Amino acid sequence: MTTLNIILFCAGGLMLIAAVICVTAALRGEDRLLAILDTPTSSALDIHAIHRNNGAYGQACEVAGVIECDASLSGPLSGQACVAYSHSLTWEEWGKPGMFDKRSGTGDLVYRTGGVEFDDRHAPTFWVRDASGRVLVDPINAELDLEPIDARYEVVTSGYGEIERRTRREEKGLPLGQPVYVLGYLGERQGQPVIQRHASDSSKKFLISYRTEQTLTRANRRRAAVFYFVAGISGSAGMLLIAWRLLLLRGR
Repeated sequence: MTTLNIILFCAGGLMLIAAVICVTAALRGEDRLLAILDTPTSSALDIHAIHRNNGAYGQACEVAGVIECDASLSGPLSGQACVAYSHSLTWEEWGKPGMFDKRSGTGDLVYRTGGVEFDDRHAPTFWVRDASGRVLVDPINAELDLEPIDARYEVVTSGYGEIERRTRREEKGLPLGQPVYVLGYLGERQGQPVIQRHASDSSKKFLISYRTEQTLTRANRRRAAVFYFVAGISGSAGMLLIAWRLLLLRGR
């Protein structure tokens, strides 16, 4: 077998692996979509009635309303009052190209290295209020879909302009008083109902989002469709490439 055949077989195999990864991502999106569609939206009054009547602990429940908090947080960049935030800093180092780099002598800077310096998240318990009342939410282990709030980009030059450190700080959060969507499971804390993660099954979806249920449904359908499309293209191309090389080898 020639080196070209080995390269092409490997390329076909990588395409098939990419197809499997895309299908897996699409199925995860569909799991989230089904969880959203299968769970009816309840009011705060409904949640309290379920808790008062029979508990129904572990029951899937979905609420939407306005965010309230007994003690709010302050966004590290914006200073905006919120009940949850994510603050990340990513960095890149750029410098002059090496002696044997084809871009040497052009005066352009090239990427050398980079990474994430930190990704800080805070999310204490908060309330969701609707027209019927309010219900407590414990966000521990929730999938947080946070709203972009602020971003800052900085460039620091050293070594007479030969090295640049480029940093980007980004803040996302759930601002106080803004609409929120919560899909979780009924529990109890100090005699009152609380929406939280499933007590025994970590694979159950627990989602807190600044987007509405309708927006999340459209986004998940679109995301799954894109992944299935890419999986189909990649998988077909990989199988055709492998089949083509096998036919050529047999014909010799």
